[in-house]
Amino acid sequence: FTPQQLAGSGCYNAKVRIGNWNEDLALSDVKARAAAHQRAAGGRLADRVKARTAAGARPAPLSACPDGLLRFGHFVNLRHADSDASLAANEHERVDGAPGTSDQFQVAGASARSLRSTFQVLPTAAHTDKEFVEIGDEVLLATHPGLRVDPHSGLAQTRLYLMSGAPSVMGSSGPSNKQEVRAARLFNARTTGDLRWRIEMPDVATSLGIADRRVRCFEPVMLVHCATGRALAMSASFKVYSDYGAELEAFCTLDKPARRVHVLKKEHSGLREPDHRVPVQGQNVWVFETYADQGQDQQAAESRDQAPTELAFQPVFDYLLYQASVDPDLVGRTRAELERADVAGDGMLDAVAFKFALVDAGVRLSADEMDTLLDGLAVEGTDISISAFIESLSGSLEALRE
Repeated sequence: FTPQQLAGSGCYNAKVRIGNWNEDLALSDVKARAAAHQRAAGGRLADRVKARTAAGARPAPLSACPDGLLRFGHFVNLRHADSDASLAANEHERVDGAPGTSDQFQVAGASARSLRSTFQVLPTAAHTDKEFVEIGDEVLLATHPGLRVDPHSGLAQTRLYLMSGAPSVMGSSGPSNKQEVRAARLFNARTTGDLRWRIEMPDVATSLGIADRRVRCFEPVMLVHCATGRALAMSASFKVYSDYGAELEAFCTLDKPARRVHVLKKEHSGLREPDHRVPVQGQNVWVFETYADQGQDQQAAESRDQAPTELAFQPVFDYLLYQASVDPDLVGRTRAELERADVAGDGMLDAVAFKFALVDAGVRLSADEMDTLLDGLAVEGTDISISAFIESLSGSLEALRE
């Protein structure tokens, strides 16, 4: 204590705030006002972390899948069957890779479904002309386009792709000490082997006996890394930490010693059965989730030999309503883009102009979904009424909210 503080504040005027108890009170008041200003301006560390993770934590619409068949271009949620966690990219958690490699970011298992856990299934160079994803196809898993926006500059960046590789490519290993899985920002994604994943069924013998090899949503699958032959896995025993909190580590693994012994026993017996590989553990099983009722997909999975059903208008329109429910500004943007495209000023648009206006407004539909929507709106090839569409969309959205 200072001599003034020991002497007591009663001997000094209240305006004296140096060396006595009034100084402590004044400093406490200054610190309180500084803390209130930081809280109001969002300058606290907790506020900065919240702002940095807000974009990735917001909900993202998945692709409509009324027939239960997975297509190239679908936006899906990749759920781990054993832990019920969703594979997510931590777009702000940069990980050091090997020298000369591209930017790499952390991938983990999140408990909540959000924008960062939404991946788009893209074809490789060998499957660009295919519509349906089949067992044995090689795919690329890209993050949602919404994660491309840099929070600081507001500029769009290159998309992230799910990748894995040998230690020479990854540069380090995680808590499990197994082959790591990360998200990489690469420009030539279709020709890079570390980004390709092969879809297989957990039961190889069953998969070889299926006539219809198209991948169904909400059914267990296995994702094998094409470059290393190890399957994507996750375990609740290993955790990683980021701004999103504690999450499960994603890695690639297969029980190589057990598989080798199993194969040698089959070879010694002269057997070449399709299930000669080691049985897949629960940590290697995943499920593609889309915007569809799980019960309907399970019923559709019971009849694999049936032909796929055509897309109906109402499920696609319901999916559009879902997008509008999670994006409050979608209806307003759609109205503005449609009115901007109405050059004639008669409130009517043809199907082509209507389609481009919806795309500019941010409506996310596949090519088949967009065609189904336009066929339902344009009866017998006539133009589409802008006001009728907006009124139908707004009225259905209000009814859905009620």
